[in-house]
Amino acid sequence: MNTIHIESRFVTEVDKLPSVDTLRAQWQELQTRSRCSFFLSWHWIGAWVEHLCDHDAALLVRVLHGGRLIALGILSRRRTLGIGPVQYRLHETGDRLIDGITIEYNGLLCEKGFEAEALRSVVWHFATARTDWSTLYLPATVIPASEVNGWLPNMFAARSCTRPSPFVDLASLRAAERSYWDSLSANCRSMVWRTERRLLEGFGPLTLQVTDSAAHAGEFFVELVELHQRHWSTVEGGGGGAFADARIVDFHRNLLSKTAGSGNARLVRLLAGERCVGIAYIFVWRDTAYFYQSGLDYGSLRSFGSPGLSLLTRVVQHFEREGLSRFDFLAGDSRYKLSLSNSSEPQHWIAIDRKGWLANTRRWWRAAATRSG
Repeated sequence: MNTIHIESRFVTEVDKLPSVDTLRAQWQELQTRSRCSFFLSWHWIGAWVEHLCDHDAALLVRVLHGGRLIALGILSRRRTLGIGPVQYRLHETGDRLIDGITIEYNGLLCEKGFEAEALRSVVWHFATARTDWSTLYLPATVIPASEVNGWLPNMFAARSCTRPSPFVDLASLRAAERSYWDSLSANCRSMVWRTERRLLEGFGPLTLQVTDSAAHAGEFFVELVELHQRHWSTVEGGGGGAFADARIVDFHRNLLSKTAGSGNARLVRLLAGERCVGIAYIFVWRDTAYFYQSGLDYGSLRSFGSPGLSLLTRVVQHFEREGLSRFDFLAGDSRYKLSLSNSSEPQHWIAIDRKGWLANTRRWWRAAATRSG
């Protein structure tokens, strides 16, 4: 086990990944002291550890403050093409297909108030105490690369890609005594109204169904995957889609089974009469709903207008009625996200590189891996 001290206040320890039972107990206890997103809850991390993480290539990072555990993280160790420079990734595997599950609002699971200091301690540890790596990846963090660069010795540099994360601030709308529907632009409301009128005339009244049991979750998920993959099979030659890999489908089945009855993962289906318009996959955690994925009947309903806008507008209104403070569309600048949101915050995909010949070797291997893929 490697241990390093930062300013004598923070201690970072790196060791092999323990058993799932041991990790679960540590993670869930620390989770109660954190303000983590759903993606750092044991719901997500536990399913990832059990189904996608290679335990033999993973390390557990622990940060202590005054002897008390304040942060945990899991790093995967990977070599490009199996023989290239070593990379470490926080809560990712380095396999592009598997990492297609797309973690967001990532970072260390951390006791609230210590997020920056704990991450700084880990970054400093890898920069000064380990020489076996060329790149340390910190995907989807809310801490920007400019701050991370300030923590690094001169022989390292952080680069990043920043993406907006649009969301609906339901709390501010509620405080202003304004409804979500009224906050939308006139053009957006008109598109939704026209779509719903056509659906009503074509199939019947619109109703929203929310999973309330494990059986319903399984049924809705099968339908969601079928709709989603059917659409993506026609896009750019086919073969894409968020559920194209069986390992990812298994990951979500595990996640849904573990959250059955808790309400933390929900599938919401919009019907027009008996016809399914679409299904939204939502995570609900600590007063926030995260829109993760959807399946829509684009093939049959494209001529009806904007079924996706209708589905998501009704889903947001559902969580508005539940009293949640925020509906998050997650990272991306798709037009529908910008049209349906009223605020945004950035997420940063950060890579910390060694300068010099190792960095040049890393770039060469990365280019070779991209060509081979």
